[in-house]
This record gives sequence, structure tokens and C-alpha cells, in this order.
Amino acid sequence: MLDLILTSILPNSYRNDLESLMFFHPHQQFLSSSIVESIDSYGIPKINVTDGNIGIHIDNLQGVQSLFALAAGDDRPELLGVMIFTRISTDTVILLHMVVRDDYSSIGPHKEAMVGLQMVEALRKLAASLRGVQWIRILYGKGSTLSVRR
Repeated sequence: MLDLILTSILPNSYRNDLESLMFFHPHQQFLSSSIVESIDSYGIPKINVTDGNIGIHIDNLQGVQSLFALAAGDDRPELLGVMIFTRISTDTVILLHMVVRDDYSSIGPHKEAMVGLQMVEALRKLAASLRGVQWIRILYGKGSTLSVRR
């Protein structure tokens, strides 16, 4: 498994990488109905820059957070994935969008890095640290609910 840097802060120098990953992913058509459903229900993710760092917000949705996954070890680590999530109730965090770079996806040549799995596990741990949260709701695919209990 690849060592990842998981961070909520991403310098603006990664903006082009993030735009390509989020908005021009070569396999987004496979999940287009789930992406559209998420956008219809919660809004369009937008990249914003504050104090030289990139953030993602969704109009009319408070508390949206991002988690960026980067390959550890390089002078300029490569952006491999991003997830956008928020707490929608006392006991539930919802994963609104998640994308992994094509070559590190579950069908890519570097699938053994398990970037997506590591990102979901990081979200599970984060959610477990929040008082009252017991569930992560995942919108993509057929939708599912993941327990965050330890």
C-alpha cells in the first residue's frame, strides 16, 4: 500500500491538478447518474482560494470539508484523490463526492495502492472522532451506509 499524505489544506499551485481530477476525470461517465443526483440534492462543488490555499465549497451548504490525498515522498507530492463531505445530522456524515486519479483507481495500473480505500478509512476515523456520529452515508454507486463504530 502506498503511503499517502492526507490533508485538508492544499496550496493553490495544485489548482490545475484538482480541476482536472474533479471535473475532467476520464471515468466520470460511469457514475454520472450518482454525480448528478448529488449535485441536484446538495449543489455544485466549487473551487475557491483563500490565503493561497484551495478549498471546495458548495453554495447553500454549510460545513463542507475536503480531504486531499497526495503521494508521499516527492518534493511536490502528486495529487491522487479528493473527497468532499459534511455532517448532515447529529449522527451522520455524508460523502458528497470522491474521486481518485485514474491510474490509482481500483481499475488502474497502481490499484494496489488502494488510494480510495485509504481515503474512506481516513474519513471513517475522522467521523468516529466526532461526538455522536455513527454513520457515513456514501452517495455514489447504489448508495450505501458505512458504520463508523470502532
